Amino acid sequence: MILYLLTAIVIAILLFIVIIILLHFKKYNQSRVGLNLFLGFWLVLSAVIVIWLGKVIVLDG
Repeated sequence: MILYLLTAIVIAILLFIVIIILLHFKKYNQSRVGLNLFLGFWLVLSAVIVIWLGKVIVLDG
């Protein structure tokens, strides 16, 4: 149970960081390439988190 709570907190922090970075990009109007690279990285990270969570749930269940 504690593991799920910690995971939820980590995901929330990561989402918060993503929002801050996206706002930063918007504010300073950075290049589209940088934004696309960042979004691609975030998609990969999200996939890894989802796969890891699935593994944890399967192993615990």
